[in-house]
Amino acid sequence: MEHSLLPAYLLGSTLFSYAAALTVTGFVLQALAGLARGWSVDRTRGVLVRGMLAGLSLTVAATLLRLLAARSWQDVAMIAVLLTLRTGLKQALRREQRSVGAESLP
Repeated sequence: MEHSLLPAYLLGSTLFSYAAALTVTGFVLQALAGLARGWSVDRTRGVLVRGMLAGLSLTVAATLLRLLAARSWQDVAMIAVLLTLRTGLKQALRREQRSVGAESLP
């Protein structure tokens, strides 16, 4: 791997992490506004789950970019553990999304 690309990978990872935070924040604000307008709790939960899934997808992308910049096997192992945990969390959120039901989503 070329060393000149390392800063780009790290910058991309940081940008994806910020995008994930902004995405989740936007969905939380949307859910709060929906509650204020009288949405049901299930519909609000559906919006929150969609936001968490979108944010989690962005953090997975950030983690993959960080993997490209990993310099040691210990870094690779740590990133592999993070990806495994995030994949498990994503599966749990998908189950929650199914339990809320597609009809409750805006």
